[in-house]
Amino acid sequence: LNISKILNRKVLFKLQTPQSFKYKLLFNCHKKNDKQVTDDISIMKNFGYKCKLIKGSNRNLKVTYDKDFKLLKMLK
Repeated sequence: LNISKILNRKVLFKLQTPQSFKYKLLFNCHKKNDKQVTDDISIMKNFGYKCKLIKGSNRNLKVTYDKDFKLLKMLK
């Protein structure tokens, strides 16, 4: 892959899951959604809802693969 541009790091954010929304509101937006989206926040933004960032933690790791469990054990 070739590097096409260098991003301004002053305006970048590292985001984590989980994302949190009122269930009924999110469920209804999912039912109405007809666009290709990558996550729940994309759906909520597409329907005009304001979303905000909440400070997370580097220790909030997503566990998907066996290697993730190994990393968690190292953090004990």
